[in-house]
Amino acid sequence: MCNWISFNEIESHTKSPLMHFVPLSRKRLCDMIRIHGNLQFGKIMSEQPESSVSKHHKSKKDKWVKFGFLILVVVLVIYIQYSQRQGPKLDGWREDLTGALKHAKRENAPILVFFMSRPPGEIDHFIANTTIKNNAAALKESGCILVRIAVSSTSSDIAKQYDLTSTPTLMLLDSTGKEISRRTDRVPETDLPQWLNESLGRTGT
Repeated sequence: MCNWISFNEIESHTKSPLMHFVPLSRKRLCDMIRIHGNLQFGKIMSEQPESSVSKHHKSKKDKWVKFGFLILVVVLVIYIQYSQRQGPKLDGWREDLTGALKHAKRENAPILVFFMSRPPGEIDHFIANTTIKNNAAALKESGCILVRIAVSSTSSDIAKQYDLTSTPTLMLLDSTGKEISRRTDRVPETDLPQWLNESLGRTGT
């Protein structure tokens, strides 16, 4: 119940000049002010949830964006580490030495084995990307079966089997798997064809 209402209060609640009002009882004025106040309050309450929901959706979207970015970074790191451990890709080089030995014996062909470090180092990349790739024609002409083997340690079984004291190592085997020659240095690009020819008892440069 309204005990006293000033004209200024009525104007401030109704937002309209009093000259446009017809004579009203005090109770009617109180009801109008109360209704107007409830409408204003309802408008504020109706807007509040919408703003809150909007902020909630935005916050949820930001979390998913951050989560997706994190997943992308993790996948990229795993891929880089995997690529580094696998070493440089060499077309035409097989990784099955046992199968290569059987093939060599059947074809009476020599085998050139590239024992790489795992993970590969700077010299591994140089031999693979420069010495080997730039001598693709000479390697094909040599008739060697090409094999690459990643060696994680000189104490591993494959290292002990071929008496590897360091990697990378280029090793030339005959068709029976017996060692003919090896190179443990940073093999220059121009040295590879000559080394193969000399080791296989062939003439040429």
